[in-house]
Amino acid sequence: MNAISVKALILLVLLSVLVGCAGSEPKMSSWLGVPQDEIVNQLGDPDRSWTDQSGHILIWIRYVNGTPTCQDRFTLNQNKIVTYFSDCGMWGGFNGPVYVTTE
Repeated sequence: MNAISVKALILLVLLSVLVGCAGSEPKMSSWLGVPQDEIVNQLGDPDRSWTDQSGHILIWIRYVNGTPTCQDRFTLNQNKIVTYFSDCGMWGGFNGPVYVTTE
């Protein structure tokens, strides 16, 4: 590879990361402050849940053709969502769950 190809590749990777992450943030932040009953109303019962030192954890697993591929993890404190994490990769945020207000 010549120097121009390497620079173009680096630029492409950098732009992909920025665009992928930018698509995730609005969806993730839409859940902050939402009460537990609202998330369960919209996403159904979680696949897993437990409580640890960080709060009450709720996990929904995403499936592709019946195979678990990744998960969305919500942490609640005082019955409200304080964090949302997805391990679905940088592009996973584009099809991640978005909170839809019901009011």
